[in-house]
Amino acid sequence: SGNYGVTGDLETGELFLLSYSGDSPEIVIPGEMFGKTISGFSESFSSNITYSDKITSVTIPGQIKSISSGAFTGMPALKKVVVEEGVEKLEGGAFSECLELTDVKLPDSLDSIGGYAFGNCTKLKSIDFGNSLVEIGERAFYKCMNLCDIILPDSVKKICNRAFSHCSLKSVTLGRNIEEIEENAFAFTEMYELDSRAIMIPDFVINGYSDTAAKSYADKYGLKFVDLETQERVATGELFDYGMFMKGDVNLDGTISILDVTLVEKWIVGDTELSSVQLCNAIVGGIFGTIDVRNATEIQKYLAGLRDTLEDTAAG
Repeated sequence: SGNYGVTGDLETGELFLLSYSGDSPEIVIPGEMFGKTISGFSESFSSNITYSDKITSVTIPGQIKSISSGAFTGMPALKKVVVEEGVEKLEGGAFSECLELTDVKLPDSLDSIGGYAFGNCTKLKSIDFGNSLVEIGERAFYKCMNLCDIILPDSVKKICNRAFSHCSLKSVTLGRNIEEIEENAFAFTEMYELDSRAIMIPDFVINGYSDTAAKSYADKYGLKFVDLETQERVATGELFDYGMFMKGDVNLDGTISILDVTLVEKWIVGDTELSSVQLCNAIVGGIFGTIDVRNATEIQKYLAGLRDTLEDTAAG
């Protein structure tokens, strides 16, 4: 444990890890040093890991009851996280922005996952939630694009705002004790169509029990609900493709052409129907929530080389 710097009070025995200078790609955090228990991580721990770009796996012992905010954020090579029995809380952003992270094992002792804890872990594929998790924080799994068909334990009571927003999940299974699911927790793409209506992932499935918040959430957003009392769980086995969102590509053929201009013009005069994704793609260049002749004109300008982009960031 000579590779760790610590801070704290030797009188009270509260020690916090301050830095790590070892060069092993697989780190196992110590549970104690100098005969004292390690209570957690200092706020600057993640920025004081000397070879953070080399670390591929982290194991955290149960003596550490709470993994503090941002403790392992932005570690570019981290692929695997094992949190051992005894840890009770993952605080906000604890493993956020770990772009190579694929596997996470959480213990049965864990009761809460903080906001953005795994935010933007775009390759996260496999997660074992343990069996005591009660609350999942706001945007905890935001933009986890490779999570598929997740099953949450029966212990989960509350899922906060946008917890699984901008994910590619097409189904989720919720347990018997879910009491509260906040706005846009699931099936929300964060893309918008006419009148700034949110676009939900098509054919999203909520598996759950009809006397819980799972049913009311499905009803609120018009999602398919499978009652586990009487039906088999439905898992789609696939991910939603965000590639279909491309400003200007109204006919969804993967390119922007005069055909898209024509389609917008036809829609304006009521000659054709467009899906919510098509409507989203027709709203271009900083024009929000409406489609009129300006949208067709903006696409024509882009095709003529008078605009660099049709994304919303550009001025209309």
